[in-house]
Amino acid sequence: AKNDVTLKAKLNTNNGMAKNSSSNSANIGGGNTDTGISTSNHRNLRSNQPSLKIDMEFPTKKVIPFEKGADKYSGVVTMLKESLYSQSNEAVVEEFIEFVGIDDAGDDLLIELTPEGFSNVPRYMEDISLKPMLEFGEYNRGVII
Repeated sequence: AKNDVTLKAKLNTNNGMAKNSSSNSANIGGGNTDTGISTSNHRNLRSNQPSLKIDMEFPTKKVIPFEKGADKYSGVVTMLKESLYSQSNEAVVEEFIEFVGIDDAGDDLLIELTPEGFSNVPRYMEDISLKPMLEFGEYNRGVII
């Protein structure tokens, strides 16, 4: 557990979703022999394939929101533009944001995007600049989008 955070991934058994009967854990990046469902990045994603949902349990923390228009919020907009949306202007990037906040310990910057904003996140790492995220000084551990 890095930084005292343990991630527990479980297959969701609701609505006919797959279930791993032996351990209830997802096998990310490989095959799941109990369900016969591959979670490989190269699997065939046709509509007749079963879907897979991963539930993650995190420790509960209070989140302090960034006020829209405040310096910290504007800094997040700029950071997202430079990191993920370099071809968009800041007004468009701001429309992609539903929520920005930081946990009460100042560890993680939490960013919720609109569906449109999330679908416009670049698909390839070479189209993402991590430098603005790493240099953004408002968090201690990471950015969660």
